[in-house]
Amino acid sequence: MNFSKVGTFPAFLFLMEVIKRIKNNLPDCRGRISQKIMEHNDQYFAKIAAAYVRGKLSGEELLLEKPLEDLSPEEVEGIFHYGKEHELKLYPFKRTRGLPRVLVLLGLFSSIRPSSLLDIGTGRGVFLYPFLDKFPKTKVECIDKKEVHVDDLLALKNGGYDLLNARNHDVRELPYENNSFQVVTALEVLEHIDDLESAFQEITRVASDWIICSMPSKEDDNEEHINLFTKESVTAHFNNCGIHNIKISYTHEHMLVIAKKS
Repeated sequence: MNFSKVGTFPAFLFLMEVIKRIKNNLPDCRGRISQKIMEHNDQYFAKIAAAYVRGKLSGEELLLEKPLEDLSPEEVEGIFHYGKEHELKLYPFKRTRGLPRVLVLLGLFSSIRPSSLLDIGTGRGVFLYPFLDKFPKTKVECIDKKEVHVDDLLALKNGGYDLLNARNHDVRELPYENNSFQVVTALEVLEHIDDLESAFQEITRVASDWIICSMPSKEDDNEEHINLFTKESVTAHFNNCGIHNIKISYTHEHMLVIAKKS
């Protein structure tokens, strides 16, 4: 079998052939497949991408025969290639070295182990996908103002991430009860908001324990950035919401704010 020509026939035929050969215990096949899958997992958040493909192509029942967590690496690989054949855009699921501020947050979450998270302004998943990769059992609610992003996030839910949900809402008027989420994140969001008082009041209202924000710490040429924050201004906003336990750090021209409710 020529593994360099996977894309020349349907991915599920490739998948069935892979499983068949592995079951027949062909060492040369197993070695090549294992190497290919390892390389693929190093390059992509493979299971998250597979969930996205399943959600986007949910009309094809074969994709949804198994729960996401029960898929073998070979099946994840096959579904990924099936999505490529259908010209789905899978590059957002590509692993990178990671933004420094995202890596810092993942380290923090390793100690918090949150039971629930509200991610405001999820966008293309720059933070969400690494988070889901490390904490797949956390209940996550995402909000975004762009329908295209909400639709993509709902595809993940429909594809097997049952603990994930997404809605189209405004941070200045959140549809949740007080203290609904252990952690609320607003990463690269607040610099876009014209009513900061309402935004800070809302993100602190719905958080039970932690509020984590990031924003540019220097002026840039992005016309959509209408606010430039300083340590003093961010502290004042949280103080006005009754929060005084605040830690601020800087990384690569960005401010990272970690606020803890008493």
